[in-house]
Amino acid sequence: MNPDTALYESLTETPRQGESPTFWVSSLGHCVRKQVAQRAGIKPEKPIEAHSLFKMMVGTTVHAFVQKRLLSAGFLDPQYTKVIQTETIDARGRVLMPGDVQEHRFTYRSYSGKLDGWVKDQQIPFELKTCDDRAVKKPDWPEHYLYQGFTTCMAMGAEKFMLMQIGTSQGLNRWNTFPISNQWKRLVDEEIDKADQAWTIYKETGQLPEHTHKFSWENRYCPYA
Repeated sequence: MNPDTALYESLTETPRQGESPTFWVSSLGHCVRKQVAQRAGIKPEKPIEAHSLFKMMVGTTVHAFVQKRLLSAGFLDPQYTKVIQTETIDARGRVLMPGDVQEHRFTYRSYSGKLDGWVKDQQIPFELKTCDDRAVKKPDWPEHYLYQGFTTCMAMGAEKFMLMQIGTSQGLNRWNTFPISNQWKRLVDEEIDKADQAWTIYKETGQLPEHTHKFSWENRYCPYA
């Protein structure tokens, strides 16, 4: 075995086993075909490329580092996000080792998710996203981040959330708070209605829905042909 092959295999995530009782908040607003297939536990038709897996691993590492630093600074409330001291099994059956970050789980309708953090002095959800440094310099904020953050607000009864984006190369970052509006509440519920309807049809017929790519990058990266 070559070292590059060994690295790729070690980075390859273990697919979720079996059907999930919920969709994932992190996928809300994404392709409905992808969401239904993931919830059903269907193996992706397009494997994730090695460089993408490595970027994901780096992002996960930076994500946990930033969470720990914000916890130690007293910015995040340890009631919702904490660093594990002893080996623990989380709600999905995964083993968390000492030093890992355990996040508060929540549900909203047919979706479930985890809090990156809870801002202690403002009592609002905190959403942390790692990315390429060049993405931090863009003038707009990715719409799928907003879907996730506002769904978290609706689940936690919050009127706004804080979003921080941090680059994994130089640590460039930006942050902002986003108040939820009635329009966003309607958009979130409409997306959930679409996914729920597609799930019902899949359970009845076994047929996956058509692709619904709202974002340009989905055309390149959607794992279900």
